[in-house]
Amino acid sequence: MTPPEQPPDTTRPATTPTPGSAFPSERWRSIQRVVDGALDLPPAARGAYLDEACGADAALREHATRLVDACERAA
Repeated sequence: MTPPEQPPDTTRPATTPTPGSAFPSERWRSIQRVVDGALDLPPAARGAYLDEACGADAALREHATRLVDACERAA
């Protein structure tokens, strides 16, 4: 008998690349660092943190914001 599969951890988004992922590993690590940093802060401080952490990288800001928002909705 095979043991039942464990449900995925949904407390934080999966930020590791999957096969066929559109992002290289370093990009995923960058996104994960920013998201983890934002989630360590109170919600009111996250926007300013994301602005500073992402700088002029609008794509990084967009991806990080989406993941942070998903975590807030899941909480």
